[in-house]
Amino acid sequence: MIGGPLGSLAACGPDSAIHKTPTPLPAQLRRITPGNARTITQIAMLQSMDRFLRGAAVSPDGRVIATGGTTDVRLWDAGTGAPRKKLVGHTDQIYGMAWSPASGLLASASFDGTVRLWDAQRDQAVQTLNCGSTMSVISVAWSPDGRQIACGMRDGRVFLWDTMTATQRTVLSGPTGHSEGGRYPFAAWGVAWAPDGNRLVSTRYDDLLLLWNPSSGDSSAIPKTDSQPNTVAWAPSGQVFAMTDDEGKVILWDGASAQRRAAFTSHADGGWSYGLAWSPDSAMVASGRESGILQVWDAQTGHELALLQGHTGPVWGLAWSPDGLRLVSASDDGTARIWGVLLTS
Repeated sequence: MIGGPLGSLAACGPDSAIHKTPTPLPAQLRRITPGNARTITQIAMLQSMDRFLRGAAVSPDGRVIATGGTTDVRLWDAGTGAPRKKLVGHTDQIYGMAWSPASGLLASASFDGTVRLWDAQRDQAVQTLNCGSTMSVISVAWSPDGRQIACGMRDGRVFLWDTMTATQRTVLSGPTGHSEGGRYPFAAWGVAWAPDGNRLVSTRYDDLLLLWNPSSGDSSAIPKTDSQPNTVAWAPSGQVFAMTDDEGKVILWDGASAQRRAAFTSHADGGWSYGLAWSPDSAMVASGRESGILQVWDAQTGHELALLQGHTGPVWGLAWSPDGLRLVSASDDGTARIWGVLLTS
């Protein structure tokens, strides 16, 4: 089930990415806040040779941006926007990406049935978690202590891996679902670990949210969301988690009671909502839409603080830098974009 260091399977390739910036990257940015979010602007566009970019993550130290494309992981310098390295190994579309808060390893989840763990400092893969060639992996999340990885599967299950021993701990299956048709009727497009490490939430495309005890494997189902749920993200505060759906909404749920708190929606012509990211202080949540727009919401009031336009394809990946200075988006238009508030704003 497990591969060790990948050798020739996962090597670092020469990076032929094109680096485009509308203006030189500013030396100083303001931390994005609800008070200045209306002045968020695009500060860089990172264009790779990939047709689709569906994953985005920012390293814990805020220095490196990772994007996942049709097969390759690309690393970018967060301060300059310059391409650093192309990491080769996956053989199909990359969807989920997450950086370990403990070890600094980067995880990438792919339709090829694997999650690969990369040492970004050495620019190489150090482990492959093989979920099976027919078991496409579409979401991934690290436990807060970095000792486990949760993988959301195309068939709705969640695989838990022990990263210390490189073994699969368990498979979380949940209740029997009712297929409503479609290509992936049970897909777990989102999986997220609570900051306390004691709870795990996953989405399932048959309108379910599942709240798990990762130690026992017990789950409670939150039935019938408004529309098919996509990705999910826990606020850093641990008090709430958010979910995006096919109607374009962002829905907030209470982390303790699992009761629905609020739903944020606007721009009905924007299509489905997928990409999702919380600001480090939990004050804001950002979402990416099918039409290419990004929305930044006040998590307390539900007010839309910013509508960001620039992408020409659906926005799948979103990541907020740990220092709160940058919001990164990845899109099917083949670009990643860095957004921020200029010091002069």
